[in-house]
Amino acid sequence: AITRVCPRCVLDAMERHGEAGPFQNLELLLLCVRVRRVHQTTLLQLPNADHAHKTYDIVHRTLSHRECLRASREQAATRAPTLFENYVCDRIWFPAPKSWLSDWDLTELLQGSLALCMAMNFGASLLVSSLNENEVREATNSGFRILIRGGAALLQTLDALRQRYSTERPYFSKDMGPFYVWLKEGKDNPRLAKIRKCVEQFILGKYPLQVGKSVLSKQMVQPKYM
Repeated sequence: AITRVCPRCVLDAMERHGEAGPFQNLELLLLCVRVRRVHQTTLLQLPNADHAHKTYDIVHRTLSHRECLRASREQAATRAPTLFENYVCDRIWFPAPKSWLSDWDLTELLQGSLALCMAMNFGASLLVSSLNENEVREATNSGFRILIRGGAALLQTLDALRQRYSTERPYFSKDMGPFYVWLKEGKDNPRLAKIRKCVEQFILGKYPLQVGKSVLSKQMVQPKYM
């Protein structure tokens, strides 16, 4: 477990209410959020505690690293939250706005957005583990910008991938790369039913398919030629 705080939040709370003032905001427990929205400040990850239970004692952690927090507050540059960060934080406090993402949990939002961007920008040539924190943040936001716009935007993106990797024998799983892998792993997840159907219909309409070939939850019973 790790402790991440907004230096301004915890120090301002301490100055107003004394040493017992610091508290942990729920938004900061989401590892995919790296900015405190109200202050537009990058979160600070504190050094690991010597005992696991101390990780969750925000007052003890703040007092132990008060000087580090003060220096961070003074030096902190303004950093705006991304569209993705704003969306997931709003999902904590408010009902999800109606869209095909409404039923997704926050892990699915993160994984789907990141997988889509990896397919768009890197295909199978780069693993997520090779990206640094800022690159993961930007990649997640790029994929989310497409998903939040709905099915039409996703289909346009998938068609661009199909044309980019156009070969004599086009293959959908190769074109979509990590995004198809992510969807296939969630083929029995009812929350992903809408996006799965959207991608299935795209594949059936755009790619030649062999008998017995599975497309997410569908299996071809007769060949399809282009």
